[in-house]
Amino acid sequence: MKNKIMAFDLGTTGIKVVIFDDKANALATEYREYPSYYPHNDWVEQNPDDWWNAFCDISKTLIEKHGIDPNEIAGVAPSGQMSTAIPIDKDGNLLLSPVFIWADMRTGKQVKEVCEKLGGFEKFYDITAGGLATETYSAMKIAWYNDNMPELVEKTWKFLQAKEYVAFRLTGEVATDYTDASDSAMMDRRTRDWSPEILEAIGITADKLPKIYPSSHVMGHVTAQAAKLTGLVEGTPVVVGGGDVSIGAAGAGIVEEGICYMYIGSAMWTGVYSPHTVADCPSRVLGLSDVSGKGYVPHHIVFGGGVCYQWLRDLPKFDGQHEALSYDRLNELALDCPPGADGLIFLPYMRGGGAPHHNPKARGAFIGMGLNNHYGHYSRAVMEGIAFGLREMVEIFNVPFTEVRMAGGGAKSKVWRQIIADITGKKVTTTALTQETNAWGAALCAGVGVGLFEDFTVTNKLLPVLETVEPRPEYKPLYDRMFATFKEAYKALVPTLEELAACRKDDE
Repeated sequence: MKNKIMAFDLGTTGIKVVIFDDKANALATEYREYPSYYPHNDWVEQNPDDWWNAFCDISKTLIEKHGIDPNEIAGVAPSGQMSTAIPIDKDGNLLLSPVFIWADMRTGKQVKEVCEKLGGFEKFYDITAGGLATETYSAMKIAWYNDNMPELVEKTWKFLQAKEYVAFRLTGEVATDYTDASDSAMMDRRTRDWSPEILEAIGITADKLPKIYPSSHVMGHVTAQAAKLTGLVEGTPVVVGGGDVSIGAAGAGIVEEGICYMYIGSAMWTGVYSPHTVADCPSRVLGLSDVSGKGYVPHHIVFGGGVCYQWLRDLPKFDGQHEALSYDRLNELALDCPPGADGLIFLPYMRGGGAPHHNPKARGAFIGMGLNNHYGHYSRAVMEGIAFGLREMVEIFNVPFTEVRMAGGGAKSKVWRQIIADITGKKVTTTALTQETNAWGAALCAGVGVGLFEDFTVTNKLLPVLETVEPRPEYKPLYDRMFATFKEAYKALVPTLEELAACRKDDE
């Protein structure tokens, strides 16, 4: 019975492959790392064949080690890091290796030139809703190729995204999807097609890019050669899949109105479903398309999320004489403090540059410190500060919702879930796959594409809510007041942050 799906998530540091059944049970999973290269400051590169080789290794291992019958795999679906531009020729040969990945920031000159051609950043944003650091986008990577390697662009048949290169090696076919296209800074957010203005500004024509499909589109089938390398059955359908941020939203259940999700890993991001395109240039909302190609999942990404809590956990060991605290202990200490942490506020911008201010000179701050404060106050203040950041970002979306779905490592903390419920005034929920949202989102794409699932909304039927935390109305006045103070505190500190940046060695 073909009731299994192989989903893979091609991340920045490694690839995870998970096999699900049609009831959303994760039957087997494996992970492999691959190297990144840093040849110059702000350059970050990876070898696409490392991705392919790691996938082949894991696929065979999963099938053999876990006793999976490959004849029962109904489809394969990829998720992957976004904003790459991998050049292949008409014969399918990789024309450059290693390639820039999303984190590569060498394109500052091209960003300036492309925006000037368009009439300014505001015009660029109006077309693309590209709210991340503009240097990261595929469009700017291709502009860099044109400036520095024009012969490469001439030879290129198609520029692919990361997950599409692996899918191409599986099927011999090329395609992209609305999610990755919406994060390439080459798609018009209104027409959902390649923007003639952007393409002219970066110096290519649309025939060098794949056709855009919904993430569930069957782009091809496993070839005989790929079957030998992966252990999959020749002819197994492969869907085009999607970029990891939009895929993660689908995996978290953000496929219809009414649910917001918050992912707390090292960074923190939040998104909602909207039937209409959402853009806000001052806050640089990231206006991504959803996996269906019919709606949108606008996002904000804060670079300082769970990493702030990790810093607090590890603080005692920095002198080399003490052990780090555990997250469980931090949670216990936070419970010893009242909501509001006795008037202590934390600004969670320890890694500057993220939403909603996009200020690379921003840094974190505790405001209102007193001699009565102990570790519990700081633990609660950090969790509350990140929750205030969530509330600030979702209010910018201006999209109604009644529920916050939590995912990532931070979702494990019941204390944090309660704090987020109290600060947002919405119920907070978790499901059984809070740690596998990307892989499950990809599996949804395959399930819809091969007919196992009727549509993407099936995820909220297959994944019942495990726990619901309700907001406590008695704390609303306090948190409303502190939220206003949180926003004003950042504004007041901007001049100070500018001055401190000038004093830091890393900003000289």
